[in-house]
Amino acid sequence: MLGRIDSPENNPLAARTIESAQAGMQSGRSSCLPELVQLIQALSAKAREISVTDLAEIVQKHVTVMAKVIAVANTLGYNPSGIEISTVSQAIQVIGFERIRSLVTSLILVHDAVDTTAAVDQRDTAMLALCSGLVAQQVSRDRGEPDPEQAFVAASLRNFGRLLLATYLTDQYHKARRLADEKLTDEAYREVFGLTALELGFELLQSTNLPTGVLDALREFSPQTFALVGPDSASLLIVSEFAVKLCELAMDRELTTEDFNGKIRELLDRFEPHLSFTPEAIAGVMTATGERMAEFMKSLGFSSFGHEVVDVFRWRAGGHPPAARPPDATPPTPRITSAAEGPPTRSTPNARVVSPAAPAETAPTRPQREKASAVPLPTGDTPDSAPQIEIEQQSWHEGVDLLARCLEEPRPDFAKIQRLALEHVQKGFGAPEAVLLSLDSDHRNYVATLGQGRLIGYIRGDRAVRRDERTVFGICLSRRDNVVIHDTTDPRIAPYLPAWCAGKNGLGAFVAMPLHDHKQCFALIIVGWPEPRKIVITPEHSKLLHSLLVLVSTAHHQSGVT
Repeated sequence: MLGRIDSPENNPLAARTIESAQAGMQSGRSSCLPELVQLIQALSAKAREISVTDLAEIVQKHVTVMAKVIAVANTLGYNPSGIEISTVSQAIQVIGFERIRSLVTSLILVHDAVDTTAAVDQRDTAMLALCSGLVAQQVSRDRGEPDPEQAFVAASLRNFGRLLLATYLTDQYHKARRLADEKLTDEAYREVFGLTALELGFELLQSTNLPTGVLDALREFSPQTFALVGPDSASLLIVSEFAVKLCELAMDRELTTEDFNGKIRELLDRFEPHLSFTPEAIAGVMTATGERMAEFMKSLGFSSFGHEVVDVFRWRAGGHPPAARPPDATPPTPRITSAAEGPPTRSTPNARVVSPAAPAETAPTRPQREKASAVPLPTGDTPDSAPQIEIEQQSWHEGVDLLARCLEEPRPDFAKIQRLALEHVQKGFGAPEAVLLSLDSDHRNYVATLGQGRLIGYIRGDRAVRRDERTVFGICLSRRDNVVIHDTTDPRIAPYLPAWCAGKNGLGAFVAMPLHDHKQCFALIIVGWPEPRKIVITPEHSKLLHSLLVLVSTAHHQSGVT
């Protein structure tokens, strides 16, 4: 029975579609979809009381997923300590209970998307589902709500019905595309299938043990739905629908840059009551999604697949039409590389974290909803003559111990903790320059408040970094990721540096590290050198530095500073 508020009226055509989809899943023609439902159902049903051993047994029943879970758990993104992982139980302990469901969903979708024996529509839809999940996860992290892992699952599963149709009812799926002039609409779905793809996915998933919020997020995006679901479910629904629509636009190669920008403005207007985004923020989300996909594909050993879609997101974020690029064109945004990957080589870019940013001097003073030309941050080689820094990790060990003792005090002194953290970070890097910029009361600018060296005397008290500025520091804050710049004199890097960072009072090389809680970045630490340097941060260094900075974030949370 199709008895729910946003379901179509009961009709034989819809019933036949549901029956065909169920039969297809039982036929074994695609291992992806039954496996996806089984694993999500098992993980959801036992989420509250499951043990590591029980969870490992569930994952181990699916051999292809098991192997990929172990492979991904051995990557730096999930395992910064670099400890070798050889069992599913170890992998789960490293990845964590909260992230395992979204990871498993990702792995299954990737498996279907790279299956060269599958139809193109099936592969494209699986990739759309994966991208939707990654976008929803990124948006949730940026907003601080809803739960990023639930957002990933919800946005991915909003494409479940479409994936079913593309896999098991291929001919009818093509007919619906033709009816909609290659643009899938609810009317075309209902004419061909008797119900929409979203309604089909809901009908087949409502009997599983999905969390209520995730299942509610598979309903129609409408005021009627919002009136009947709770605020948590509504938040998931909003972010999931937004992610799917954004990915549909980004992956539509027929859209010119002008058309794409117009569609983005329409999307932002549609979601204005629920989400507040600028075109620049959208570009950042797309860049982050593309880079996460690139890392994901690399960790699973897919050297070529996925790059086309990654390139689409990069070109869209950079203001270029994907369909217009030459076949051998190099995407404008380089891959994010971890600072823990080892010494720089001839292929190591000067800028470790990248963004579809425009030069600092052209950045608008206020975020505006207008079409902006986004220029990618260029790559370059570290000068061979630049000396390599020597990290004194003992200073970071001492810093971790000292900050931990400070946090044990009845009323920890946050100002003292910030000062000690800056001192030990600077000493560990052996850098002559160190600056801490704190979020101003306007929550838009970061003011230079602490430091050591020549630079702090030059910018102390200044609003040195704006939260939304399109420089390497703005990237660092928006992505909440460290930025390593080996050579600020490179003419391809200079346009993305603020004026105070260059010249005789500026820096030749630096590391920028954001301090953040679940809501926002409350400070930025910069350590630097007056001349270019080769900056090598090993996995061990990265883990230790992360531990030190996390203690500052903990102190910030405990202090109640806003």
